[in-house]
Amino acid sequence: MFNQKLLYFFKELSLKDVPVVGGKNASLGEMYSHLNKQGIKVPNGFATSAAAYRYFLESAGLKQKIRKILSGLDKKNVKDLAKRGAAIRKLIISTELPLNLQQAIAQAYQKLS
Repeated sequence: MFNQKLLYFFKELSLKDVPVVGGKNASLGEMYSHLNKQGIKVPNGFATSAAAYRYFLESAGLKQKIRKILSGLDKKNVKDLAKRGAAIRKLIISTELPLNLQQAIAQAYQKLS
């Protein structure tokens, strides 16, 4: 079972959390925490974690599929790189999130409502 945190609300985030949720989400957390105190309204929200992304890739078996797509890649061939990148994006977009991640996102959204 996966035991890392999948979601973080903005109030839990600051710039120190860039490795956990990425730069944009960490910045939103920073703004939410500091600007609201100054009277500038920043809407609350939540971020999925980098761990959630890795969990998604692992649980759906995408890591192996991505490795296969990238196998033999010539980094100097930009057209081939673009083609493989498009194939990876299509693979990710067409893959359903694990049920527990779907539920965590739905619960966080309901909490915001």
